[in-house]
Amino acid sequence: MDKELIERVEGIINRIAKLEELFNLRFDKLKKIIGDYLDLTSNIALSSVKTSLKSV
Repeated sequence: MDKELIERVEGIINRIAKLEELFNLRFDKLKKIIGDYLDLTSNIALSSVKTSLKSV
């Protein structure tokens, strides 16, 4: 194969690997944000139920 073609293909593969790494980092951050949101909303709901039960 032509050396220039091999270098171009290797460059494309490296760029794809970098994009994959960037996507994984952002996806991990998104999972954490969603998890924190769900924890917060469940705590608010639980607090609301406790308050309602105390007033009964």
